[in-house]
Amino acid sequence: MFGISGSEFLIIIAVGLIVIGPKKLPGIAKTAGRMFGEFKKATGDLKENIAADENLVQVKRHFDDAVAEGMKQGQKAMEEVAVNEEAWTGDHLDYSGTLYEEEPEEEVEQKAGAQDESEAQTKSQKET
Repeated sequence: MFGISGSEFLIIIAVGLIVIGPKKLPGIAKTAGRMFGEFKKATGDLKENIAADENLVQVKRHFDDAVAEGMKQGQKAMEEVAVNEEAWTGDHLDYSGTLYEEEPEEEVEQKAGAQDESEAQTKSQKET
């Protein structure tokens, strides 16, 4: 116990009897024992809390790894869906799932011409 041999313990008891007296020594020893027990309990609780915190950190790390792996797999699945959808329908999907349909070239040219005309009209209205 605390690296104290039997002879050293007897010397401590003898000094305690001389300094404190035989009447008060049992009460003081009882109080010291209680304080030692409370200290031991508190350090045990602290060790348990530290161990629980370490376990929590490990669980969080595993959870974050699992989420990252799931995100990678989900992204791969979305890419495969987009490729398959494009191959089957000729439509393009972005990763949010929004559908982009291919327009025939004639419609694209007509829209571009209409935009050019509207821009020209807007310029002429501003000039006047």
